[in-house]
Amino acid sequence: MDLLNPPADSDAKFLWQGPSLNNYTITNPAAIIHKSATYSISYNSLGGGTYCPYSYNKSISIELIDSCDVEPVFANIFTPNNDGVNDTWGINYKKVSYVKEITYTIYNRWGNLIFEGSAPKMRWDGYTTSGIPCTDGIYFYIVTVKDIKDQIKKYQGNITLIR
Repeated sequence: MDLLNPPADSDAKFLWQGPSLNNYTITNPAAIIHKSATYSISYNSLGGGTYCPYSYNKSISIELIDSCDVEPVFANIFTPNNDGVNDTWGINYKKVSYVKEITYTIYNRWGNLIFEGSAPKMRWDGYTTSGIPCTDGIYFYIVTVKDIKDQIKKYQGNITLIR
């Protein structure tokens, strides 16, 4: 038997718990969710005449994603001089867990690809992919992000590298 679709002659009783529900005792209540919350359902049945009581409890947590948490922030300058301050460049999110996939490509002023990477927490250290230190100057990036909603966004801009 499907929990949320009991037979018509079932004696099933539902009890939902959670904020903003429109009815706590129906199979599929509606809710307008304004903040992250946990919802619980209790299902009880005497067995539909079989005298085999059955009960089930389940909780689900819903996390709302604030679009401000998903939009990345890109610094426009970094100083990879090993002083422990701004030594790397990369995408900054309030919550990196919202990112499924990411691809970085960095180009020099002549349009040559100098760095490429694809990890959500990856940072560019001012070296080419082959390990050669990049000189001071302006570099261009293209960052492609696939978020947890499978939406793909592309960001581009420039970065100033100062050693």
